[in-house]
Amino acid sequence: MKKEIVYIIIMLLSILFMGCENSNSNTISDASIIEKEKIEYEDIEFNELRHATETTEAQPLNQMKKIYCDFIEGDVAEFGEMIAIDIERRELYVNCYYKQISITEPTYMLSNDEIEEFLNIIETYKIQEWEHEYVIEGDENSDDSYCSWAMYMQNGDNTVEKHWGATYKSLSQIKPPNYDEFKAAMIEFVNNCDIGFSRIPTVEKIREKRSLKQAKKVVFNFLQEDIDGQEEIIAIDIENKELYVDYEITQIDYEEPTCMLEDNDIEELLDIIKKYEIQEWDYEYCFEEENNMQYRAWIIYIENQDRTVEKHIGITNTFNCEGVKPTNYDEFKTAIIEFTNKCIEKGYSQ
Repeated sequence: MKKEIVYIIIMLLSILFMGCENSNSNTISDASIIEKEKIEYEDIEFNELRHATETTEAQPLNQMKKIYCDFIEGDVAEFGEMIAIDIERRELYVNCYYKQISITEPTYMLSNDEIEEFLNIIETYKIQEWEHEYVIEGDENSDDSYCSWAMYMQNGDNTVEKHWGATYKSLSQIKPPNYDEFKAAMIEFVNNCDIGFSRIPTVEKIREKRSLKQAKKVVFNFLQEDIDGQEEIIAIDIENKELYVDYEITQIDYEEPTCMLEDNDIEELLDIIKKYEIQEWDYEYCFEEENNMQYRAWIIYIENQDRTVEKHIGITNTFNCEGVKPTNYDEFKTAIIEFTNKCIEKGYSQ
């Protein structure tokens, strides 16, 4: 009788052990499936969109993760002809090649309403109904210039919806329906975003002066002549009375101002620009020796209320600014630096 009881206990324990083993096996199997799905749906960067797996059918726009638009039709990109949006991170990149986005600061942080507006533009112009390819073969050795455009849209499952066109002939031959209207709407969208200092280097520059009363922002970028390659950057948001010192222009929009200015400070700043007749300077001062390398010696940007930008620049292939200095350059630089230091000291004392 005791032996029978022992056998029953052993059998029960065996059944229990086998059940636990199966349970562990199922758990491991489930975990493997989860891990496999995690790998399969791992996010991809902008530089991978072009070669990512192409989706077989259009997916809902509200599931989009990244969108890249390239409207460059000639050799030079105007502001807004390359637009990239990371929807999950709400980041907007303007005039940034897709291979460089992962190492570039975003141009602007979007609101939820702006993202919705962006997606509505894509829906309005029925981009997802475009063909995947609009390509006309041509002779790449001909005198005709190469034209192309591209749209890459990353879905939630990391497949990519691709639309693109290319030709060595006329661009008009590779345009899908509503292409021009869609491009115009996209550029208008970017221009309406409240993009700050980051926009200034990429926008088309005007070769005419405007009244200083229309100035919104000014940036002074001086190369320190005693330290090779060392820059001194002073940026002023006139409308918001903010002074920024030694921030890269693409980073200013994400930083706190070095100090705040008062009305009389703004008036003094504009008086300095007027006194040294900066707007009368040439737009470019270039000096070259045998070396073909070029270095930026200094740049002055003046952004106007209509978002045009007046630019004056000195370019040299040495670290010496001599030869690219306009009249009163040294006196102007000294006056601006003294003005900046005085504003910062006053700000600290308040």
